[in-house]
Amino acid sequence: MTTTSQKVELTYWKNQEKPKEGEKYTDSLFPPNGNSLGSSIDSSKVEFLRASEIFDGTRYVLISDKMDMKDIVPGQLEDVYFLSSVQNLCKVPANINRLFKSKIMNPDGYYELILNIDGQPQIVIVDDYLPVDKSTKKLIYAQSKKNEIWISLLEKAWAKVNGSYSNIIGGYPSEALEFLTGFSSLSYDTENKDTADLNEYKIEIVKQLQLADKKTSIISCTTSSKLDVSGVGLVKGYTYNLLNFFHIEKSDGNKEYLFQLRNPWSQGEWNGDWSDKSNLWDDKAKQQVSFSDEVDGIFYMNDIDFFKYFTHVEICYVLYDATAVNYPLEGEEKNKNGIVFNIVTEKDGFISISVLRQSWRTNKDIKDKMLPTHISLVKYDPNATNRLKTFSDYYGNFESYKTCALTANIEKGNYLIYVYR
Repeated sequence: MTTTSQKVELTYWKNQEKPKEGEKYTDSLFPPNGNSLGSSIDSSKVEFLRASEIFDGTRYVLISDKMDMKDIVPGQLEDVYFLSSVQNLCKVPANINRLFKSKIMNPDGYYELILNIDGQPQIVIVDDYLPVDKSTKKLIYAQSKKNEIWISLLEKAWAKVNGSYSNIIGGYPSEALEFLTGFSSLSYDTENKDTADLNEYKIEIVKQLQLADKKTSIISCTTSSKLDVSGVGLVKGYTYNLLNFFHIEKSDGNKEYLFQLRNPWSQGEWNGDWSDKSNLWDDKAKQQVSFSDEVDGIFYMNDIDFFKYFTHVEICYVLYDATAVNYPLEGEEKNKNGIVFNIVTEKDGFISISVLRQSWRTNKDIKDKMLPTHISLVKYDPNATNRLKTFSDYYGNFESYKTCALTANIEKGNYLIYVYR
């Protein structure tokens, strides 16, 4: 790719200043009291203790050498969308390590994390005061099975930029992943799709799942908020991790699309066709997916059942190792009239385009929460009769939780990217 990129300088969120060394740090912007808990949490049952007080002489660390998604334990907050996103990032430990500018324990309780806020990576400061049950003195929100505090601090940073712990109750993985990775997600909602377009919509979802690299892509699926799913082992309106996608062939020659999913908390599994105890499994099918019937929250579903019970799919392409180019989109008039970018690729490849904008989560007074954005990827061939050919289109969104992304496998050549509202 031949183009230029702008180096992004890290700044401190809200221009917060570092404290003096050697002083026990208490965050004045997110103090250890009821204001940080928020209005929907009963502060009379909660208090804040420093990590050293919580572990009370027991050795603990910031991040252990061997990170595992199964180590994350949810708390009393209903923020599964956020924690399941963090779990998915744990597939590549470097994804988590890059979120922590502070790499070692700090006896002063001062830590710096890096979140992507309004399209820019910014340093978010937190202290090590964590919410505990006032009677038991035990952590009540996200924590690790190991004696490590990184997930509690990361959840606290997420709460801080949202204004309170109350404000992170409920959400979609795409919202969290934009802050955690700096990449937008492709969002698909079958529940509100017209019946006439539904089959083509499902085909497009399957196409994107086949395109996604399961090692680096973060794929989340949410069950219907309208169907009663309790009888089939699922949870209503709940976010699951999609681990893999297979097109298998059974011993009788029949083929099936199978989705491999995981309940983030390893408790409760699908009990229908292709579940762990299903008689549809034969030896050939098991070999193709490395089948295991352990009680680990991992299960399989065919495409018919998947699209019946899961109505929301989000795919985030985490491409840290790819060639990345960042452009600032500044000025209201420029956004209205559109901006055009030119890229030249010298070989065939995969492209992911994200438009990162002000989030309603960190800008509570934002006027237009539902900001539609249009991206067009157009191939330019000066020797062709029709020199401009639309390669791929993304026609905006009108929902505040959705992010804006376009992906495609492209041929080498010259391309124009149109971004406008």
